[in-house]
Amino acid sequence: MDIIDTHSDSLLVAIACMTALVTLRVFVFRWVAQSRKRSFHAMVSLRKLLQVFGSFLVPGLGQATQGRFEVATLHIILFGVLWFSTGWLAVPLQIASALECVRK
Repeated sequence: MDIIDTHSDSLLVAIACMTALVTLRVFVFRWVAQSRKRSFHAMVSLRKLLQVFGSFLVPGLGQATQGRFEVATLHIILFGVLWFSTGWLAVPLQIASALECVRK
């Protein structure tokens, strides 16, 4: 029973941290947009954040949600090959996939 309680507490803390980070991101980006006299849409920012997070968890997922299926397929295949052959070399690909998703 203790393991289940610990995991549920950890999950609640992770959800609270993600909510706080998303809220902070929305406020900061809104403030920057207003200072530059530009418009800001919170849903666009949230969608981009979810795409990047998805692309970090499963490389290519964020690219697929953006409609870039060729790049998504390449990331998924490369991730699978690296994960099953070396394991640890797949982590830099996860980071690179998330960063590539941010740029597009």
